[in-house]
Amino acid sequence: MHLVEYVSQFPDRKQEEWGRLFGISRTHFIHLCAGRRNPSHGLMEVIRDKTGGAVPPQSWFEETPDAPPMAVPEPETEQEYVEP
Repeated sequence: MHLVEYVSQFPDRKQEEWGRLFGISRTHFIHLCAGRRNPSHGLMEVIRDKTGGAVPPQSWFEETPDAPPMAVPEPETEQEYVEP
């Protein structure tokens, strides 16, 4: 399973909460889900552990098969997230 697929199972969890869970910023989490960044090997292991193995390291090297849209709530105000 890919991260975006896993995250979509928990629509009430906010982006900031996901970032905290994985020990990264909300912005980095957003980039990971959007495929704009790849995690380090260490972060792949953290994500695997925090998802109970649902998002294994090898998932980062596979194509995302028609993943559902990311169900993580968008920021509540425009000031919260600025596209780099």
